[in-house]
Amino acid sequence: MVGLRAADARASDEGAVTSIASGEAEAEVGTVVIAIPTGDATLREATLRPALAGHFADTRFRPELRRLPVGDILAHLEWAEGEPSGKPSHAVLWVETGRDGAQQLYLLQPSSGRVWVRALPMASEPEVAAESLGVMVRALALGLGDGEPAGMREVTIERKGDGPAQAEPVAPPTPVRTRPDVLIAVGYHGSSVSADRLWHSGAELRLGLRLPVGFLLTFGAAWAPKAAGLREPRVDLERVPIDVRAGWQWRPHPRVHPQVDASVVAEALRWELQSTPELAGRRGTAWRLGVAPGAGVTVRLWKALGLRLHAQADVWVRNAELVILDGGARVPVTRMHPVAGRLDAGLAIWL
Repeated sequence: MVGLRAADARASDEGAVTSIASGEAEAEVGTVVIAIPTGDATLREATLRPALAGHFADTRFRPELRRLPVGDILAHLEWAEGEPSGKPSHAVLWVETGRDGAQQLYLLQPSSGRVWVRALPMASEPEVAAESLGVMVRALALGLGDGEPAGMREVTIERKGDGPAQAEPVAPPTPVRTRPDVLIAVGYHGSSVSADRLWHSGAELRLGLRLPVGFLLTFGAAWAPKAAGLREPRVDLERVPIDVRAGWQWRPHPRVHPQVDASVVAEALRWELQSTPELAGRRGTAWRLGVAPGAGVTVRLWKALGLRLHAQADVWVRNAELVILDGGARVPVTRMHPVAGRLDAGLAIWL
């Protein structure tokens, strides 16, 4: 048995936030209190609450989510010993955040006064952190009834002299995600092309990588099938644009991920004249090269599936133009816009 030295004063229950389950729960249901630091960017009440409720739905325990009172680790221990749920709890867990941002999960068993600790894995998104903590807390609560909680080690928390409370060192956490996310996206592609073809539509495929820090690098290819022009002489045009795009994507909200980027764009063109018997059947190819600033947003629909919308301005450094030689004179047939708008939309999957 490990002794715990703590002051006699008990912290108030001013950190209470919300009970996950109804207050009308049966008396025999055990309470598991989980406290998170106030203002934590990853551990959020809005995502933790449903995650905990789902993981404890088939157990005899009722999770209660609370804010951790301000103070050092000894103050947090005193708060946990003070029965924050208002009645004896099966277990009280709280998250401590170090100066380096690393987090540890502490567990107090009120019936014995014993304390255990383990490192929390780091997660980049609130949904991932909530799911990971929910699975962990459920397993610890169930395992505590059979003995010691699996994956944790017992610690002694004590005050040395008049200094701050200290605990035994905890092994550094293992990051949940260290490799880049892989993007696979498919959807609609459209672009303004020329004066006789205001908008040309097709389909797009995009593959890419997103680093944990937010840097985004993608490669895209689209195909806009043959479409007739609106003026005479009529020209059927087919386009195959490809691009390499680099940018930055951030996550101000768990489901909304805006981005800004810049692309290098190359486009292959295939044209065919269809106007008069003298011109019909003449065909050829061309290409053009440009750069494109852009911006977009991805909205997560379900787990790794998202809805993607992106717009950019294609500035053609090397443009193409279709002309006809008429008695030695060059007659323009299709004037390609030097700057074209482009819109891509569709579904995105992050692996």
